[in-house]
Amino acid sequence: LQSTTPGALTLLISQHGAPQPAQVSVQTFAAEARLERFTLHAGDAQGVITGSRLDTVTRIEVGDIVFLPGELSTQQASDRLRVFAQDAAAAAALVAGQQHTATALLHDGRRIRLPLVIAASRPQLGVLGRDVSRAATSALALQADEMTPDDVLRFSVRGSERFAREQTLEIATTDGRDSATLSLASGTLRLENSKVAVARFEPAKLLDADVFGPLQVRSLLNGIAGDWQPLVHLVRLPLLRELRCPDTTACVLSGSALFLIEAVSASASFEQAVVLPEGFIGSELTVPAPGPDGLLYVRLRDRPEVVRPLRLPAL
Repeated sequence: LQSTTPGALTLLISQHGAPQPAQVSVQTFAAEARLERFTLHAGDAQGVITGSRLDTVTRIEVGDIVFLPGELSTQQASDRLRVFAQDAAAAAALVAGQQHTATALLHDGRRIRLPLVIAASRPQLGVLGRDVSRAATSALALQADEMTPDDVLRFSVRGSERFAREQTLEIATTDGRDSATLSLASGTLRLENSKVAVARFEPAKLLDADVFGPLQVRSLLNGIAGDWQPLVHLVRLPLLRELRCPDTTACVLSGSALFLIEAVSASASFEQAVVLPEGFIGSELTVPAPGPDGLLYVRLRDRPEVVRPLRLPAL
């Protein structure tokens, strides 16, 4: 049946001496999905099913609670299907340690049962405060939620439960490019009380060079991870040394790492802006003369949605 489509088929059986073959109706199915485990933590409205052929799962039922399929991924030759409860409050009310029988419904109408034990709640946390120690002053201002790779970030978090000695904090880029771990053992994490911890994070020491973009943090305990929480935006800054203006129409901006600049304009609306091409490697850039307010405005490649006033005296 390798070349046939799953569905209704008819077998023709010719019997010795019978003028016409007998017809037997049969129903064929696709390869059956294999459900290995349904993981659902107490307090969560979403869970994860592992196995194979999970693309054929249309819904999961746990009593009266219905879970619908979401993102499907593959890790180490095993499918992982994230499922979401239609009634989030009912799913979150399930108690750790309770035993249930989950029923998976497949595309072709078949049902597969598998045991479900509600796992312990995942370690959650909330960010209470942040403070950035700037490594150097810059002509470009940073937002309150930004830091450079050379800065030091101190922040505090509150856990949903008491902090365990082996509990850690993971900081990672949102694209999964790089991550770092803070722990009590390494001294990068200290307890204020049983539920509040104060962390020290130095990107230059803990992350690869040239990492940029939004960073997020979550709690890890015994291999179980909590939800990601936004932490800070990592922005690389060019070193701007001098602005020379021989006339009132144009100026020359000099410095290093100018390729980190996306555009420069004399107005915050970026009318008639100078846009740097990709791959720019120069140390000087011809820019408009500052506007009536005496400022230029810059967009950086690491966070182009933020307009930054450039406070550099014109020579």
